[in-house]
Amino acid sequence: MKKTTLAIVLAVFLAALLSTAGYCESQKIAVVDFEKCLTKSKKGARLGGEFRAKRDAIAKKITLKEDELKKMIADYEKQSPLMSAEAKSAKKSEFEKKKAEYQSEVESADKLMRQSGEELTSLVFKDLEGIIKDLAKKEGYSLILNSSGVWVLYYQDALDVTAEVIRLYDEKAAAEK
Repeated sequence: MKKTTLAIVLAVFLAALLSTAGYCESQKIAVVDFEKCLTKSKKGARLGGEFRAKRDAIAKKITLKEDELKKMIADYEKQSPLMSAEAKSAKKSEFEKKKAEYQSEVESADKLMRQSGEELTSLVFKDLEGIIKDLAKKEGYSLILNSSGVWVLYYQDALDVTAEVIRLYDEKAAAEK
């Protein structure tokens, strides 16, 4: 709901801005591909690599648990004809407990990865926001849009300042080390 309201306000603002032709001729507008900045900048690529390594480690752990459950099922199917009713019940109980633990771990892992992804995106966006504001002031841009967003349908390549933003971000990240 919040995004829809923001999108409507942005659309009305842009329509009002673009409807005054004389005004627009004196304004500088640019676009930045945020997704490209996230993946192509050195810091974004490094953070993305760390995120993927963390995700892969968690996925490997989940896969091991899943394999353990599959093995339990296979063992049960092999042994069940020879088991007493009590032993079958105990095995089923043990399996249900392990299955519940597995499902809980999967949900926790999903939540953790979502949060980690959001934190990473937020961190990079916060860095980029300052860089983009500085670039806009320095170069005299009135408006810089995210070209990877849903509302930018077309722009001329000359308006794209993504490479410059990535260069500035890489310089800033190198200076922070």
